[in-house]
Amino acid sequence: MSEERPLPRIGDYFTHVRRYYKRMLVFGVLGAAIGGALFLQRADEYRATSTVALSPQLTYLSLNPKPEKQPVVTVDTTAALLRSDEALDLIGQSMGLSPQEASDRMIVSAKPLSRVLVIRITGVTSKQAASGSRAAIAALLSLQSEKFALPEDRVRLLRNRVNVLQAAAQEQLTSSSTSQNVVDALEIAQTRLDQAAATNNTRSSVITQPRINAGRPGELIVFVAGGLALGLLFALLSAGVVQATSAPRPAPWERS
Repeated sequence: MSEERPLPRIGDYFTHVRRYYKRMLVFGVLGAAIGGALFLQRADEYRATSTVALSPQLTYLSLNPKPEKQPVVTVDTTAALLRSDEALDLIGQSMGLSPQEASDRMIVSAKPLSRVLVIRITGVTSKQAASGSRAAIAALLSLQSEKFALPEDRVRLLRNRVNVLQAAAQEQLTSSSTSQNVVDALEIAQTRLDQAAATNNTRSSVITQPRINAGRPGELIVFVAGGLALGLLFALLSAGVVQATSAPRPAPWERS
């Protein structure tokens, strides 16, 4: 019956590293150099960044005379317009890409606690990136006005209600029997009419036109660290299995 090979202890691993540290150093440096070289060989990309301030458009115009909060289109809902088929078709055509490729090259985010969208488009040339960014802005402004505009019939109904309430309030003033309910309803209706007019006529505004920045995709430190890790792994694999340098000590109950 053959004797079992003893398992290496912690000290055996340190001995193994000391024995092959030169190999690990060489392969580690070589791997890091290769990773850095791969990063430097990557072609530059051009990133066009623009910002748009979104108007607080209403999603629904309530005709209820009681006070209630008017719903507003969220930033996320507006940003989703840039992922629509209409927007991606327009952006892709301006960049000479398919809609899916245009989507992959676009990043949309929002500044914290604001209604400002940040649109980033990546292109292989500065012209392509700028064209895609301008197309994205145009698509956003057009689709926002088209999709989120309040229906004219509801605005007209609210305007008619305001006129009726104004006539009722005027009549009561002349008869010295003004009702507070009529006045309150008139104020609510007038406020909603003003808000509807403002949000229906106000379009989002472009804060900054596309600004172009050039740079290689990725991070140099990531490539160097990845190459270093692969070099050390190859060195460890080529060094072989860690061997135990001494037999394990017997357990107390096994000692004679």
